[in-house]
Amino acid sequence: MKIFIVGTGAVGSVLINALAKFKEFDPIYCVTNDKKQAEMSIKPNRRVKLFIADINDTKKVEKLAKGSSLIINAASPWLNIKIMKLALKAGANYQDLESYLGCDDGVSKTPYKIEHLALEKEFKRKNLCALFDAGVAPGLTNLVVAHAADKGKLKTARIRFIEDTQSSVAFSTWSPAATMDELQSRPIIYENGKFVLLERFSREENFKFPVPFGKKITYPIMNNESFTIPHYLKLKNIDVRSSGSDMEVAKMMVGMGLLGMKPISINGTNVSPMDLLIKILPPTPTPAEIKDLIKKGLLKDGFFEISIETIASNGKIKKYWMPFPSQKELIKRNINSTYIAYPTGICAAAFALEMHNIKKSGVFPPEGMPKINRANVLKNMKRLGLKINI
Repeated sequence: MKIFIVGTGAVGSVLINALAKFKEFDPIYCVTNDKKQAEMSIKPNRRVKLFIADINDTKKVEKLAKGSSLIINAASPWLNIKIMKLALKAGANYQDLESYLGCDDGVSKTPYKIEHLALEKEFKRKNLCALFDAGVAPGLTNLVVAHAADKGKLKTARIRFIEDTQSSVAFSTWSPAATMDELQSRPIIYENGKFVLLERFSREENFKFPVPFGKKITYPIMNNESFTIPHYLKLKNIDVRSSGSDMEVAKMMVGMGLLGMKPISINGTNVSPMDLLIKILPPTPTPAEIKDLIKKGLLKDGFFEISIETIASNGKIKKYWMPFPSQKELIKRNINSTYIAYPTGICAAAFALEMHNIKKSGVFPPEGMPKINRANVLKNMKRLGLKINI
């Protein structure tokens, strides 16, 4: 099968390296705007073909995508609709890692919507499927909640992250623009069968993570699961919270007004604090830069781990703990990625491996996949080296 992947950055390179191990994917076409960086991150493989192209160069991109069975957006959630339309044109299935639910203006009572659904009829008409939110969080998290729902009537799902960076320098593990958009948006939770918008960093909660992390203060965050899962699974409550150094820094920035969108005057120039912050934040470091930061002792380590607790209608509680390799572990294993990009890319690969088996057409997230396909994706994740206690 020919696969067409847009984006060869921190996540895209992990995804490509994982899929290149499977001979049924031949060729793997990869579109990038930074070939030099891609060649540093992607392992040499005769089936992997790199192309320099701007996704807005419609004719060139359509020519490259022709004949593809699957098109994956591993670049940016802001490109989802454009690349979905490319998949429809090519007659290919589609996958992305995160949906863009919309910009929170801070005032609207319903600022979010599932953008992909606008193309549902077209994917069904062409008997194709478009799978969105197929990464780690969202992605793996959705699968675990759906798995719990399969076991019995689900009442509550609580998703908790720990994102902790031990660094003496600014260190972006994700696209600065995407990170700031998430932090700027008000969290939405599903409470007693209704969507509720919360103020940022409200409702602090102490949560006990497994060793070695222990008790941490968690804060509600705007993550897609709380919004999409209630549309596909019957439950009464779901919320997503995060903790760790990354959240404490974000809380400080919010308190200082650094995530504000209202322009302020600086020496006669009007600029919003958010735009300034996005401009000065460093990009995700290259593999060589990560190694250099660790070698110099500026980056000690970094962790991303997930805890999910589900409560059935009969009161039965089930806990799931998903640890991922720390930054130091990745360096020791000679894996050129960050501690968040790596599990995201591996999970995306696990979904991609199952895409050709999905008989359902239309547009849906992981919790909307048929049960057999969800089970196979979880098996793929274990095959690819992730520790999942299901």
